Amino acid sequence: MSGSLVFYLVGMALLFVAERLVGGEHTSRFVLVVAALGLLVATIVLRAGAIKRADPKRKGAEKTALLLTGVGLASLALYALSLPAVATALGAEAGGRLTSVLTAIWPIVWLAGSLPLILVDWALGQMPAMTQPRRVRHATQMGLCIAFAVSLAFPLNYLANRHSNTYDLRQIRTTAPGEATRALVEALAEPVEIYLFFPPANDVHQELRPYFEALERLSEMLEVQTVDQAVALELSRRLQVSSNGTVILARGPNDTERINLGSTLEGARGQLRRFDELFQNRLLQLTRTESTIYFTVGHEEMHWSPMEDEPPTRQISTAKRVLEQLNFKVSELGVGEGLGRAIPDDAAAVVIAGPKQPFLPEEIASLREYADAGGRILLLLEPGEERHAELTSILGVRFHTDLIHSDRHHLIRTRTKADRAIIGTNRFSSHPSVGTLSRHSSRLMLIADGAGWLETTPGDGLRVSATIRSMPDSWADVIPNHELDAGTEERRTWEIGAAASRDTDTGSFRGAVLANSNAISDPIIGNQGNLQWLVDTLRWLTDDEAVAGLVETEEDIRIQHTREQDVMWFYGTIFAVPLLVLVGGVVHVKRRRKRSA
Repeated sequence: MSGSLVFYLVGMALLFVAERLVGGEHTSRFVLVVAALGLLVATIVLRAGAIKRADPKRKGAEKTALLLTGVGLASLALYALSLPAVATALGAEAGGRLTSVLTAIWPIVWLAGSLPLILVDWALGQMPAMTQPRRVRHATQMGLCIAFAVSLAFPLNYLANRHSNTYDLRQIRTTAPGEATRALVEALAEPVEIYLFFPPANDVHQELRPYFEALERLSEMLEVQTVDQAVALELSRRLQVSSNGTVILARGPNDTERINLGSTLEGARGQLRRFDELFQNRLLQLTRTESTIYFTVGHEEMHWSPMEDEPPTRQISTAKRVLEQLNFKVSELGVGEGLGRAIPDDAAAVVIAGPKQPFLPEEIASLREYADAGGRILLLLEPGEERHAELTSILGVRFHTDLIHSDRHHLIRTRTKADRAIIGTNRFSSHPSVGTLSRHSSRLMLIADGAGWLETTPGDGLRVSATIRSMPDSWADVIPNHELDAGTEERRTWEIGAAASRDTDTGSFRGAVLANSNAISDPIIGNQGNLQWLVDTLRWLTDDEAVAGLVETEEDIRIQHTREQDVMWFYGTIFAVPLLVLVGGVVHVKRRRKRSA
């Protein structure tokens, strides 16, 4: 190590002690700064003298060392400009920005000068007789690489503090309550007690504890206790708990809900994967009043108990089960239940799911009167002949039965052109009925099997807005041949979902319409986007949109690909990957041959 480098490092160390350890207006700080600056000046003098004395081959290396020394000293100038006194002189706003920028830059500049300088000085010390420029250049490059690699710690540290995220990489994740569960807990109006019946040091309890700790921080109305059933015998008798492995939700002395998990991790694994869904359902049943949703019948609508010859796409047993889990009572509404006279007073919403037959004038009048009184209607339309003009006019839309097709964004079922009618879309508005889909449009897609399209026709104070649109490559198949016919058909976005509202004297009417009824059928509602649309739409219709949001689940779901994704995976595995391997091998062989030569 040369004397010049020793002076440089000692001078920098003295400056660090003066600024970071002593500080203030102390005399010792002033003495240390003066001594450090003297050593740094001596460094420059020694480097300049070395250049004069060096032979021509060594002179270039000494100049490199002097340049790197200058870079290190330049960082001190940047540090001086970042001091509070400079910021005060420039003003609060401009000075604050300058201080922030220079505080981030000067350490990087110091590293870019100091680390290569150390390596270059070491290389020069190893070559006292004959200087090799290649070794000096290599030392400089190596020092810069190390300096910039270390410099990455500064922005990474800033980002880590600015975005403090926690990632759980365990096999089972129950530590993250979903958006809907969080909103439900935050909206609690009455105290709710959670009892976790588990023995000490239990694996299942360890999985659940972070989940409930996160919920408990959201509301003072939620209290969580962990108890051992074998010890808390009186509490166990009151809550009718006979063994550990049970989660009890209690509101008051008699109103309770339970989740039976078991006390072993292997036995509870399946339920832990969907624990957020289970807990949300129990909490809804405990805290929310049961509302009745009526599904119209008598017009060949979709039903949870279809006729024997009905295809699966006309069955909605899964949708019914989901609504019941959300504390909705699902009932039929036909002429016998008052559809031709008046909608029942306890109706939270009326769902018309894919009717094939037209409604009677008396039924239309009953639904229109219900809407005028502030009712809530969800209409899902069946593709085919237009037969519901009076019905759709209640919601301010006109239904067109030309099926929307896409040759890029569709699912594969028969591997024929007919699959182009099974479209997928993630084009959602910011309307509350599709708020969750809009926020998570990168991962959620609505699937529509045979969708028509809508034309909004607002009037009489009715506010109508499109909530779901097709992908821009779609076309309406006016000539039903599953092909885009130039001159007759065009690619554009088509409105396939809408929401309507109107203020009335007796309440606020809300309505939602989807130009596809199969979207809630049993084969398709397993897609999370479709299920989320149904849940959030009904929550908006029933004035409960505050608890809309995703439900966290680790349960395995069926993976579905669009045709575009299938093509990408096919060509990627057949051609792209082998081509990359081939190119990599050729490059490696050429490099090895060059080295051998």
